[in-house]
Amino acid sequence: MIELALKTAADLGYGVLLLIGAPGYYPKFGFLPARAHALDLQQFKVPDNVFMVREIRAGQLAQIKGRANLPTGVF
Repeated sequence: MIELALKTAADLGYGVLLLIGAPGYYPKFGFLPARAHALDLQQFKVPDNVFMVREIRAGQLAQIKGRANLPTGVF
């Protein structure tokens, strides 16, 4: 499912994906701690190692900074 999500995101033209997830699982798909890349999550208080980002298109991660806002009702 993760591989399909990555392919779909790329096909739709997304540059990066953000997620809150298990730090022992998602890094094998290329996800990295988001806060280490100057991205902040204000809506939910989660440990730094569970808020992750994955670059979909080369160079896109370097172009984004700031706060991530997940749609309401997700959790």
